[in-house]
Amino acid sequence: MGNFGCGDGGWTPVMKIDGRKTTFHYDAHYWINYDEFNLLGGETGFDEQESKLSTYWNTSFSKICLGMKINQQLRFIVISKLADSLHSLIADGQYRNTSLGRDGWKKLIGSNASLQRNCNKEGFNAVGDRDRAKVRIEKNNADHRVTDVRQGLFSIDEFRYLNVPRVGIFSVHDDLECTMRCLQHPSCISVNLAFEIRLWCELLSSDKYSNPREFRRNESSHHYHIVNMCAENPCENNATCQSSFTDKLYRCLCPAGYKGPRCQIGPTSCKEIHDQDTSSMSGVVTLVVDSQPLSVFCHMGNFGCGDGGWTPVTKIDGRETTFHYDSQYWSNYDEYNRPGGETGFDKQETKLPTYWNTSFSKICLGMKINQQLRFIVINKLVDSLHSLIADGQYRKTSLSRDGWKKLIGCNATLQPNCNREGFNAFSGRSDRSKARIGIVSNNQNNCYSCNSLIGFGTGSYLKLGVKSCGNEALHHTLDDGGKSIKAMGYILVQ
Repeated sequence: MGNFGCGDGGWTPVMKIDGRKTTFHYDAHYWINYDEFNLLGGETGFDEQESKLSTYWNTSFSKICLGMKINQQLRFIVISKLADSLHSLIADGQYRNTSLGRDGWKKLIGSNASLQRNCNKEGFNAVGDRDRAKVRIEKNNADHRVTDVRQGLFSIDEFRYLNVPRVGIFSVHDDLECTMRCLQHPSCISVNLAFEIRLWCELLSSDKYSNPREFRRNESSHHYHIVNMCAENPCENNATCQSSFTDKLYRCLCPAGYKGPRCQIGPTSCKEIHDQDTSSMSGVVTLVVDSQPLSVFCHMGNFGCGDGGWTPVTKIDGRETTFHYDSQYWSNYDEYNRPGGETGFDKQETKLPTYWNTSFSKICLGMKINQQLRFIVINKLVDSLHSLIADGQYRKTSLSRDGWKKLIGCNATLQPNCNREGFNAFSGRSDRSKARIGIVSNNQNNCYSCNSLIGFGTGSYLKLGVKSCGNEALHHTLDDGGKSIKAMGYILVQ
């Protein structure tokens, strides 16, 4: 708050970048994606904790404050720019001009700032004409220029010299020639570029990390070392990172079922794993749901709902009210007991992100009563189960009374009339039978005062003692009289 160097008002943090690291290098995926980095760093002010917050893509602004700290000296500049977010200015890679001028940008560095004379392209996504080449210069005592360092491949430590045995020494015209010599030598991992009448390029088979005591200040040389992108662990989902002279300087060897340059694209459902022949055995696997890893127990093969891979969504204990008809879990995007999604057909209730993220064409409904599992299948093509239920609108299915009674077995009971079935099946009276997925029935030839149901996410007349899953019937019916059967319910999709 207040004027710390960018003008008065309240300033929202977006990012903190450590120039000694490659986390936020020009080609880092953090500039284009919606991934956070070290949220705790957003709570600590102007320190050395790198951070990228969700404000990068969520916060609109009219001013952006840029600050640099060098030798504990903080300097700031301000750009006036009306934008939906910083992500909207950067992620597409398009150049967007600003008009601070050379001197404006040099204020960030102070009296030691140095830039070449021409071009002076400034703004967002400012790059030179040569692909991936960022130009950095310094004048040494003899007015010899160090130009055109490819920072994507080499990192520079200015006015530094690594005093270790050389594997080669050459006279060169500029740093580009020197770094190219290093790339062509099988043992070279760093170079000293020194000026003594002419530019001398010293090829080294070691680096400053292996020889910190030999890394010294030297006013007539710069030190360059090859960036190890794998040190920042850019690969995801337990992929193996290999250094590589590609445009990204690394490549990721993906485990089975994953793909993408960082192995960030993984299976999103158990059906996908089954269809790719990645696994045909039931067990715990890691899916990528909403761009985040999610461990679930994939049910493979025909356990009662047909062949294929089945993705768990919810498990409901009919003795509890966690998933009662009026529970917020049916309409919100909150998880419940994620570990319960890893344990199969047991008594652990759960609601997983697959409830709102996983599309399907079939839904498998199961009930366990006295250790007996029974299943039925509904064919329904939708974006998610949330899209069928959360808005509270009734959506019809056509299983029939007998279809729903299969979940209970020979003890199932329903009143003879109404028989409204599907998603958000409810009576005309709000205090009578209702089910998020299921069927409600009535003695009268209407659906106004239903007193029996079979389903998941149930609610009813208080005398029924309905909790959340099973078969409830208050009155004697044409089926099998009044009943209250609490079941353990399982919902899976494919």
